[in-house]
Amino acid sequence: APAGNRDGERIQAALDLVAAVPVGADGFRGTVLLKPGTYSITGNLRLRASGVVLRGSGQGEDGTVLVATGLSRRTLIEITGTGERTELADSRKSVTDAYVPVGATRLTVEDASGFSAGARVVVRRPSNAAWIAQLGMGAFSGWPQNPVSWRPGSRDIAWERVVTAVEGNTLRLDAPITTALESALGGGTVARYEFPGRIDHVGVENLRCISEHQPVVPDEEHAWCCVTLDKVENAWVRQITARHFVSYVVTAEADSKFVTIEDCTALDPVSELAGYRRRVFSIAGQLTLVQRCQSEPGLHDFTTGFAAAGPNVFLRCTARDALDWSGPVESW
Repeated sequence: APAGNRDGERIQAALDLVAAVPVGADGFRGTVLLKPGTYSITGNLRLRASGVVLRGSGQGEDGTVLVATGLSRRTLIEITGTGERTELADSRKSVTDAYVPVGATRLTVEDASGFSAGARVVVRRPSNAAWIAQLGMGAFSGWPQNPVSWRPGSRDIAWERVVTAVEGNTLRLDAPITTALESALGGGTVARYEFPGRIDHVGVENLRCISEHQPVVPDEEHAWCCVTLDKVENAWVRQITARHFVSYVVTAEADSKFVTIEDCTALDPVSELAGYRRRVFSIAGQLTLVQRCQSEPGLHDFTTGFAAAGPNVFLRCTARDALDWSGPVESW
């Protein structure tokens, strides 16, 4: 329950306590339940272990209200693992198909003997000079220190998939690719990978979050983000109402997958109308569903980030009084 002081430290101590509990057969350790009331959070809350859930008692004004106090630009709730995806040595094989279309769930490699059903693989599509030239994206002058033109290797796509079957040298995948592989434009590769630091079975739900701010317009010396997910899978954010944040209410970064964001509402952002502000629901990873979420008044209310691998879905979402477009940013 709220105690009027040191609420953030007390909640974090509870999260850390649950994180030390052994993981159960269902993948969970336990839940920290916050009773109704207002909690003052001077720093941020961090979920950094698999199987931990932070749950409030309602997203209304009479529910659980987390107030990000103070002047620091920060994220209120961070859900993040550690490390990075690493390809297994000598496991990378070239795709031999001349053309693999958008939406494909099967492809052929030079040698599939190192793959089996259930293997986690990364399918990589290069962004080479020939492809960039075909699109005409290498024809911009820009500034010497910040060229506008795309550079080879700057927009590679890496899809994380699970092999569901091996048929000769053909691999069947659990989800489709979102950009074609063409041998004439660099083709593609498949490799097995590990990501031991990624966490799973984590979620935040049923909360009202408010970013405290100064009565000057536009004030930006306050919490910028409500919930950030990175290096996670099988994670969720649901039933969150957020007010007065500068930029992201929920952002799933590039190393996130199998994430659901649902029934969340973003209201009354306090910020300048400039870059990186009011990108309210932003997905940079893959295999993410955003459904029944609302935002007002944002700039880019529903976005996919730089070269997001996808597929990602926004379903039955609403942007009211939007000040700019929703869609992909910084690439295509």
